[in-house]
Amino acid sequence: MIAETKKRTPKMSVRLVQRKRTQEKKALNLADTTRTVKFGSVTIVVSPPTQIEVKRNIKAGQAALLRAKKSFLTPGVKLSISRGVPLFSVDSDNPSLLVRKLNGKNDRGILRNGQFEVCK
Repeated sequence: MIAETKKRTPKMSVRLVQRKRTQEKKALNLADTTRTVKFGSVTIVVSPPTQIEVKRNIKAGQAALLRAKKSFLTPGVKLSISRGVPLFSVDSDNPSLLVRKLNGKNDRGILRNGQFEVCK
């Protein structure tokens, strides 16, 4: 038996063209609604945030800034010193030496091969 080939009628061709155009539009719309970011060989594709998400994130950021305001305005740094953890600073009398504060004891010395050596 010989297989018959169906001829495409003009109506079928129009439908195929319309379907193809619809698919192309969907692809274009998808491209319009996504953002692509590349980090070396890694590509990330995401949709942009909505206006509601943007407004919510702005409010959250402003609230976080208000909470941190006091810390930003207070000068200096607070270091919490734990027992057994040394705190190093430069000797004010001799800038070539370091001062190590460890467990309430102050030692002056230098770093040699990554190790602190007390100077006598």
